[in-house]
Parts: sequence; structure tokens; C-alpha cells
Amino acid sequence: MNGMRILDLARVALRAFVLLGLCLGGAVWAQQLVANVPGTEFLSELDHLVVVYPTGTGEQAEINRLSGQRRAGFLNHLFGYEAEFVADEEVTEQQLTSNLLVLGWDNGLLGTDKAPSPFVREGEGWHFAKDIVVQPGQDLMFSTASPYNPKRRLFFWSRIDLELDKFSVLPFLGSDWAIYRGYEVVVQGMLDDARAWPPSRNPYAEMIVDDVRSTYPKQGSSEHYTIHYPVELITRQQRDATLAARERALAAAMASLGRPAQKLEIDLYLFQDVQIKEALSGVPDPIHSLGRSAELFMLPDNALSDSPHEEVHLVAQQLFGPCHHTALHEGLAMIAGSPDAGKELSIYAAALVDGETVPSIADLLDEEGVRVLNLRGLGFPASGLLVEWIMKRGGIEAMKKAYPARPLTEPQLASLLGLSPAQANTAFREHVGARAKQGETDFRFQQARAEAGRMGREGDWAGAVEQLSAASRLRPEDLDTLYRLALAEIRAERLEAAEASLKRLLDVAAEAGGTPGRYVIFGHYQLGQVMDRTGRPELARGQYRAVLQLPDRYESRRMAREALGEVPE
Repeated sequence: MNGMRILDLARVALRAFVLLGLCLGGAVWAQQLVANVPGTEFLSELDHLVVVYPTGTGEQAEINRLSGQRRAGFLNHLFGYEAEFVADEEVTEQQLTSNLLVLGWDNGLLGTDKAPSPFVREGEGWHFAKDIVVQPGQDLMFSTASPYNPKRRLFFWSRIDLELDKFSVLPFLGSDWAIYRGYEVVVQGMLDDARAWPPSRNPYAEMIVDDVRSTYPKQGSSEHYTIHYPVELITRQQRDATLAARERALAAAMASLGRPAQKLEIDLYLFQDVQIKEALSGVPDPIHSLGRSAELFMLPDNALSDSPHEEVHLVAQQLFGPCHHTALHEGLAMIAGSPDAGKELSIYAAALVDGETVPSIADLLDEEGVRVLNLRGLGFPASGLLVEWIMKRGGIEAMKKAYPARPLTEPQLASLLGLSPAQANTAFREHVGARAKQGETDFRFQQARAEAGRMGREGDWAGAVEQLSAASRLRPEDLDTLYRLALAEIRAERLEAAEASLKRLLDVAAEAGGTPGRYVIFGHYQLGQVMDRTGRPELARGQYRAVLQLPDRYESRRMAREALGEVPE
């Protein structure tokens, strides 16, 4: 093995992973990771890139054009350099000399005199660089010097899929090439000389990545789910609880959207942690699903939640078909099957109205528009409000038409609902405004609490008291707020006010009834502390004795005995 091959093998061994394209809201995360991966640093340093989509015989030219447009917009958004998109049959000589992102197996830029095709079709699959086999249903990404300008780079990405593009816009390679199945890397490696064309394989620098489907065995099943995980990961009792939770989630999704004609059979994979999940499934998020193959990938704690969010994706895929717009895909999952969705959306609507950031329909139907919104934490909630408005105006039939549309523009959606674009935007804003009124109190409450937390961290206890007082006026029965207010008043040396807040807390809790909780227990303890500091030791001792009569929480009895001067048990 020569020195170059040893170096290549070391690169693969040390950096044998592939960075996926961004999930929504992950731009900063991706920029940080890209900066640390050999072979991809230059992506953030380019001044220009041309995305080329195929338009030849048999191609879906409009879909391909939209895919090219979305990828160019994604790169513009992520790195801030100029990225343009163009059809393969319309590329200019000047564009050919730039950095190129070539999309699709049958792109017209490959198979020319300057760039002989590096692929040979083999049945329904392909051979790349002579010996690298890409099976049907798999995708290829590689990077090398451009045959049209050796001083520039050429990327190739075979996948043009508006459904998967929402979450894996473009993979970034830590090696010269990789083969994907969905979001997973199947195998990756290096080229013998990344400056030569056509690319040639370096067989000494390759890695076959574990296939989660084969390495995670089946451990049980329920009516709709087959669960896979390493045998030591969870107990049998936890397995049964997980399957029950997922069945409840699926039932909620189907109750909201309808029951598919064909029974859903879902494969559920559980992973030890986020790092292992990313290594084996290709996605770092604690939860993700693949609708077309009816697969769920989760961490154990998340799988125990009966939130129907991911199941909504799977049911909608069966009922409506694949979705090509993030706003519709995630917005539907925000509202369907969740009993608390309305209240949550009202709070988010109030935040949008308060910040004067209510997006237009066009912004939400634009993938980069949603991405920008989500960096501020508003993309998914705004999407939920959009879908809620569509369903309110057009019912489930409107969603059946809108959900699989490719693409769906603002005028098209407006027409589907019997409106002009201007009327649609006005009606949508009115819907958000109505929701905002419903959620204004909750929003102001949370806003005041958050501001109090910030002030407390900065040592501004007088300011924290003011904000928590405002929050308590909005929700007089909230014990947590009353307790935090009392603590802030103590820190601000407002002991008389703290005593009043603690007494009010105990009165509210008594009126509510039920088993005394931690607020009652520590309410008595803190009241004793205030009475001690204001020269009333006998009254204080009464509060500490009250703590001893209540359940022991977080060593409350030990603290009370120490305050009484007794030796702890």
C-alpha cells in the first residue's frame, strides 16, 4: 500500500461519515460542522456555484427545475454566496467554467466529449467508476475537480425528489463519494485521484456503513408496529409500553385524518443516543420518519410519548400522497391528532402578531422562506396556522388537493380555496389575528416569565419581581409563578411582599385541594425563613413544624429540622 493510499485510508478511518443536508432550522448547526470536515470546507468559501438540472427525454422538467431552484436557494441561504440554477440544455460556456452541482443520472453535462459519463446503467441500477455498484433505490453523491475547468469543483447528486429534499437538501461529503439509501449512507470511499476524469475508485479507502435494518433485530410487534433495537437497550416492559404509546399515537392520527384503505405496517427503530442514531440513520434529530417506507426512527424516551406528530406524517402519506412543501407537511402534523394544538397555536399566533412577523402565504410555501422563519422558531407554528386555516376554509378535501401538489404556489392555493391571492392573504392574517386574541393572555404570561428569568440571571431582582408580579396578575392561580415571585422578593429584600406572596400561595393551594405538593411544602419552609429574618422565631418554628407534617420532598424534612435546630435523622 503506497503512501497516498495510506493517507486516503486514514482520512476515511478518521472522517468516515457524511454530513446530511439541513433539517429545518439547522443552518447554524450545519455551518459549524461543515467547517470541521475535510473535503467540504471550500463549500463555504466559494464565490459562485451553478446548479444544473436535467431536461432530456423522459425527464420531469418542471419538477427538476424546482429542485434546482430549491438547492440554489438553500446554498444562498446557508453560505451567502451566489448560486444560480439552469437547465442542462441551456448552460452557457461561462457557467461551465464555474463550480457545478450536477443533478440527476441523465444530466446532459455528463456523457459529453469533455466529461465522458462515469456511469454505466446496470439493469435498474448503475455502475460508477467502473466497479462501484449503486443498487435500485439508492443514490450517489461524489465530488471531484470539474472536467470543464480543473480549477473548479463538480458535485454530482443523483437524487431529485421533492419529498426527501425537504429534509436532505444536499449531502455534504467527508469523503469523495458515498451511496445513500434514504438518509442513510450505505458505503463511502475515496477516489484514486480526485483531479482526474472520469473518476476512478480507490479500493483501499472505502467503508461499508452498518445497515440499521440488519444490525437492529426485531424485538416484538403490535397491531401496526414491528419494533427493532439492540437487545440490551430497553426491558420487555419498556418495549410493551413503547408499542402501546405508538399505537395510541397512530389511533389519534387516524381519528383526525382518516383511516388508510391499506393497513399501515410500521417499522420502529430505537437508538441508544443521538450520536448513534445519526451514525446509523443519517439524521441527528431524536425523531424522524420516512413516509414512503413507513419507518420511524426514535430515541427510547421520545418513543414513549404518545404525540401523534410522526404518525400524522405516515397516515397523510397513505391518504394524500407524498408532500413536497414543508409548511404543509409539518403544519398538518402540528394540528392533527393533538388535543392541545389549538392552545399552542394561539400562543404562537400572539407572538407572531406581537412581533409583527406574520408571514405571507408565499413565504410559507417557499422552502427558504420557511427555513428563515424556523431559525427564529416560528416556521413550524406559522405552518400549523396556515394548515389550520386551509382546513377551516376548505376542509379535508382542500388538504387532499393541496398536500401532494408540486409545486403549490400562492395563487394556486388561493384558487383552490375560491379566493384571489390578496383575499387569501387577508383571510389568513385575520385567522392568525383571531388566534392571537385567544392566546394573548398566555403569551403575555410566558413573555413575562421569560423576561423575569433573564433578569434574575443578571441579578436584577427588582426587575424580576416586576415581571413575575405581572405574570401572577395574568394567572393568579399559578403556584409556580407565586413561588418564583416570593423567591425574587426575598432576593430583592422585599420581605413583607414575599410573606404576602407565600401566604397567597398557601391559600390558593388550599382552595384547590388535593395532596400537598412541593409548592405547599416549600411555601411553608420559605415563609418560616421570612419570619425568622423579620424577628418572629416562634411563628417561623410553626412553619417548619408544618413542613414535618407534609410528605418529604427534596429533603424538605431535613431542611426543616435544621431550621428548628434539631439533629437530622
